[in-house]
This record gives sequence, structure tokens and C-alpha cells, in this order.
Amino acid sequence: DKIKRYRWCLIHLVSASGYLGLLSQYIINMPFLLLGRIYKPAWKIAGQITIASTTVLRWTQPWWRGDLKVHLPEKVQKWEQGCLIVSNHRSHLDVFMLLNLVPGIRVLTKHLIFLIPGLGGAAFLLRMILVKRGSEKSFWQAMETVEKVLNNNERVHVFPEMTRCLPGETKLSRFTIAPFQKAINAKVPIQPVVIWGTDMLWPKGVYKIALKAPLIVKSLESVDSTKFSSAKELSDHVKSIIQTEQIKLSEKYPFGELK
Repeated sequence: DKIKRYRWCLIHLVSASGYLGLLSQYIINMPFLLLGRIYKPAWKIAGQITIASTTVLRWTQPWWRGDLKVHLPEKVQKWEQGCLIVSNHRSHLDVFMLLNLVPGIRVLTKHLIFLIPGLGGAAFLLRMILVKRGSEKSFWQAMETVEKVLNNNERVHVFPEMTRCLPGETKLSRFTIAPFQKAINAKVPIQPVVIWGTDMLWPKGVYKIALKAPLIVKSLESVDSTKFSSAKELSDHVKSIIQTEQIKLSEKYPFGELK
């Protein structure tokens, strides 16, 4: 069946994000976000405020219907160890969901987001890690930042595919291995996360959002990076378990644009 999407749903999301973002991140959370750059307890508080505000935003959306569960290793939860979180990438909504689930998460993101009024300032406050598309120098600078953050017992998220999939696609694209090497260098665990359905709601290249589509964000068993002899081996393993779970979800929650 043809999936119906509505422009007013996207306008509602953008409007609500602007209003709640201004209130939560620029007014309530800004002191904690700024102080958190030098004082980790403040950063932890900022992460909880971000989760609270994105939860409010999520429940104000008419399209919301989903199952979100992300669990981190115990030492990571206690901020005693860094963690590289990796997932497939289906929609702009993916980052929003991750901010709602993992306190203090820092996401590797395209530099263009920093140029968007309002959103760019929030990305700066949330300490997103910038990378310029097509710039090898920017990419490796970002990878050095990733390793530094991991060594500082923080949580970093990377989309190894480096781009969103086409609507309904179930096969993962090639994973870049650089972030996996940084995880090995920092001796931190990998937390695989599988995302399904966000592209049904808001697919790449479409400026409308569907109503009441099934949305799944699910963490899988964490992976000990120190048990792998190379970043390629580690990357292939993580990709395999995400791919396997994505196929299972596609069979359980199929939708109209699935090929």
C-alpha cells in the first residue's frame, strides 16, 4: 500500500523542536552544557535534561508510536569507561532518537547541521563532533576527537555507513573502519544499535512525515573491541549482527516501500 505522509507533521515537528529546544537547551540546560565541558557532573545533569526534553517533544508528536530500548554496559553507565555506539542510518529522526535514549551522547555529524539557525547552536552545545563531507583532513581530525572522547570515558555515536539508506532498504552499506580502530585503541566496548522504521516515517529526500508507523530502536549485545585482531574484523562482526537483526525487524514490521 502507498504510504501517506503529511507536510503538516513535519511542520509540527520543526515548530515543536524550535520551541522546546529554545526552552530546554538554550535556557534551562545551557549552564550545565557549558560547565560540562570542564566539569563532568554538570555534563551528566545536562544529559538527563536533554533526555527529559526530547521525551516531552516525542510525546507531542502525532506520528509517535514505537519501542525504544538502549542498554549500555555497566561500566559505561557509571561513566567509568567510554563506549562507541554504532547503528545503521535510516532517517534524520535517528539522531533525535539517540539523544532521547543515551545521556551525554556525542554524535559524529555533518558540518552542515552547524549552519542551520537554532539547530546549529544546539549541536554546538551538545558537543556534536563535526566532519565535513569530502574532506579527508576533517574526517581524520574527527576520528582523533572520537578517540580522545572515548579515552575520557564518554559515549560517542557513529553511523559507520556515513549516510542514510534509501527508503525500505534492508542491506547495510559499507562500514568505514576508522571509528572501530579508535575503539580498539581506547580499549572500549562497542554498543551496536539497530534502527528500523524511521525511514518509513521520514525517508531521505522527502519533506513529509507519516502517521503511526512502527518505530524500533534496539540495542544488541555489546562487543569487546579488545578481542579482535583488526578494525576490519571488528567492523565486519558488528555489521553482521546489526544486519541480521535488521532483517528480522523487516520481516516482523514490513512496510509498503519495502522492496
